[in-house]
This record gives sequence, C-alpha cells and structure tokens, in this order.
Amino acid sequence: MTTRVAVWSTGTLGRHAIAGIDLNPELELVSVFVSNPDKDGKDAGQLADLGRDLGVIASTDRDTVLAAKPECIVYCAITEDRFFEAYEEVLRVGTKGGVEGRPIRVEAPILRMTKAEIVRLGTELKAPLHLTWSCYKGGEKACGRCDSCLLRLKGFRDNSLQDPVPYEGRA
Repeated sequence: MTTRVAVWSTGTLGRHAIAGIDLNPELELVSVFVSNPDKDGKDAGQLADLGRDLGVIASTDRDTVLAAKPECIVYCAITEDRFFEAYEEVLRVGTKGGVEGRPIRVEAPILRMTKAEIVRLGTELKAPLHLTWSCYKGGEKACGRCDSCLLRLKGFRDNSLQDPVPYEGRA
C-alpha cells in the first residue's frame, strides 16, 4: 500500500522532495503545487531535474492539487520572512476546516512589539510575568547574559520595573 503525497512548492527543497518521493516505492506523488505561473502545467520530473517525466503535472490551482486526494502534503515553500503566513497556508490545505473554507487563523499580536512594549502591555493586563521565561540556557534561574535575557531585562528597565524572574547571581 502506498501513501499518496503532494509536494507544495518546487524550489530547492521541493525538487529534492519530488526526487525522494520518486525513489520510495511506499510513496506515490499525486500532485504538485507551484506558485510560479511559468511552472504551471509542467511535469514534476522536469521541475525536479530528473531527466524524465513522472506523469504528474504541476498546478498553480490549490483546488486542483487537493482534488488529487493526497494523504500527505510535503510543504516546501520558502518561509523565512513569512512564517505565520506560511503556517496559515499549511493549515488551509492540511486541515478539514481549511479545505472546507473555514481556515484557522494564526494570531501573533506581540510579534512586532519591543520588549518594553510587551512588558508594559503585560503589566497593564496583569499578566503573570513571573511565570514567563526568555532565557536560552534553560536552568533553574535565568542566566542574565544571553541576548534574550538582556532584551527582557532592558524591557523591564525601560518601564522602571524589576523583572520578577530569578536570575543567576541576583538575590
């Protein structure tokens, strides 16, 4: 029995995914999504530089890709600068609600705020800031030296507040 697979995007990672799926007899490539109109209608084997056709035609139409009824979607789109947008896209095509037009939205209200703004808002909302953690080290106490600790401490200092989290070397 094979697993029906769609590849979402055919850049560097997507090309490798297509090649890997082609080599695995337990996987069947059934559809490929492309965002570039120049790739629309091309065979997946061509897009992956395999030197042969695979009989799977790439499409810019999400509904066409999903109509192939993949059991698994290998998401290969570039996301460095659009993580939340990309994650919402995965949820749109990979969940029943998303496919049925009831997508899940990812909210990140503090994403573009400074640490000082976050501390100020947390204080105004009476959030339990003593239960929050920023340290990269992960010890019993925050180290107070890593970039994350330094930004957090500055956020509290900018609000003339003492950080309630215990730090190494601080009573």
